[in-house]
Amino acid sequence: MVRHAVLSDAVYRSRVLPTWLPANPLSLKHWPAIEVPDNVREVHWFHQAVDRPAGHRIVAADPKQTRVHPGTKLSVPHARMDDAAAYHGLAWRLATCRRRGAPTPTIPRPGGDT
Repeated sequence: MVRHAVLSDAVYRSRVLPTWLPANPLSLKHWPAIEVPDNVREVHWFHQAVDRPAGHRIVAADPKQTRVHPGTKLSVPHARMDDAAAYHGLAWRLATCRRRGAPTPTIPRPGGDT
């Protein structure tokens, strides 16, 4: 079981397209969704709309098992999403509170990344 997943501008990858393709044409569309399996309990996700590819919608395979929090939109390009302070801060807070056995903290919803 995975207690928390923190995703940074996750981009859909089709199961039917060959993995050797240098570019995933569906990553440039806005309609695909990424389905989170039911062994994940909570998902926090960050996305951007500055450039393409841009993160896709995150949905739970089983909403009774997995809570998908509303996405947080950041104002940084896709290539910089993994460096975003909001993404790092949330991942760190969730990792350290679980390690100490503390309850999950209330996560502030940033309006953007500075």
